[in-house]
Amino acid sequence: MSDPIVIVSAARTPMGSFQGDFANLAAHDLGGVAIKAAVERAGIKPELVTEVLFGNCLMAGQGQAPARQAAFKGGLPKSAGAVTLSKMCGSGMRAAMFAHDMLVAATAMGRPEQGAAPSGGSEPRAAGSVGAPLHHEVLVAGGMESMTGAPYLLQKGRAGYRMGHDRIFDHMMLDGLEDAYEPGRSMGT
Repeated sequence: MSDPIVIVSAARTPMGSFQGDFANLAAHDLGGVAIKAAVERAGIKPELVTEVLFGNCLMAGQGQAPARQAAFKGGLPKSAGAVTLSKMCGSGMRAAMFAHDMLVAATAMGRPEQGAAPSGGSEPRAAGSVGAPLHHEVLVAGGMESMTGAPYLLQKGRAGYRMGHDRIFDHMMLDGLEDAYEPGRSMGT
């Protein structure tokens, strides 16, 4: 690898308390603030970013593609691709690891000649487009979450509740803080 892979800036939102000052902000709103600040601190043009990899565990109720929403809210162009991933508490770190791997792969593939079409096509494509070449130089990676924004879930709501009592589920607990392999047990204990 001839070019070093470096982190040129970092940004985060302040940590808020549960049901606190950021209660009305979705995770992608918070992610957008962090993306915008990181790009500004790096002193680069947003158009240079070709891909956003952002971790997010509690996605219910946020709409499609939270990482893409955060990218747009962070001022990145529509040409930048975006991937939302979930690896629980390690989601943001895993996003950074995947970004590193993408940069290594792009370096190993070599840089395309200026104006050359990627193999298999007749027109150059943006890095975030379908069938795009593995060529990235500037990526944004991180994580975003809003436990306050995690909704309650009605697992039988679509089919209907016929009679009697049933349960609603706390998305924050069910998909975030409770061990999936030992229901009722908190993660990390």
